[in-house]
Amino acid sequence: MRAIGEPLTVAERAAWIAAARAMIGVKWRHQGRDPVRGVDCAGLLVCAMQAIGRPVADVSAYCREPYR
Repeated sequence: MRAIGEPLTVAERAAWIAAARAMIGVKWRHQGRDPVRGVDCAGLLVCAMQAIGRPVADVSAYCREPYR
């Protein structure tokens, strides 16, 4: 099962890349899902997908606190 549904179209891919690049400089925050407060690696992908209007299954299979 794909977490993002159908494959992105060419236009959606370009918009997704632009949305992700717009977050350059956003603070890193463990389990962050808010570009204002901070995002982590999964949060960057989730926020960029939401920015282009595509639903995405969020990743929640990692600890609340970073390892050590």
